[in-house]
Amino acid sequence: RLDSGGIEPQYADFPVSAVLDRIVPEFSSVARSAGLELRFVSSSAWVRSDMHLLETVLRNLISNAIRYTPRGRVLVGCRRRRDGLLVSVHDTGIGIGSEHLEAIFTAYYQVPAGGRARTTGIGLGLSIVERISTLLSLNREVRSIPGRGSMFGVVVPYGRPRRRSRPN
Repeated sequence: RLDSGGIEPQYADFPVSAVLDRIVPEFSSVARSAGLELRFVSSSAWVRSDMHLLETVLRNLISNAIRYTPRGRVLVGCRRRRDGLLVSVHDTGIGIGSEHLEAIFTAYYQVPAGGRARTTGIGLGLSIVERISTLLSLNREVRSIPGRGSMFGVVVPYGRPRRRSRPN
């Protein structure tokens, strides 16, 4: 549906915590069973995006971070910037060589097995992140150092907080 243009984003202003407070705890048991620490730094920022599509992007990033981190931790957090809110996932995983950093966003591409278990995925998660990011006009960011870990994130435009109605 992403390729055919069959998905129409439903933009709304919402607190980024509405997504993160729900999905990060879902991954806690997955991380714990993998022997990892999953940390989360909440944010009070409001963003403007499609909540469900943004959730799909973040689920894929968190899932990959857990999958490719044999030990250590995964941190999910936000950083306010001029161009929007950077929502990022940092890990202490195996990292990715710079020569692969663009190719990993194409469907079915997998970094040649160098410490990676070939059975961990089929190479669609990051291509979905790329397609949704393009659809929503989100800038994606990636930094990685082999053997030290990675940071994957998206910059989401700021939204306007809804005013709370005052009781009479």
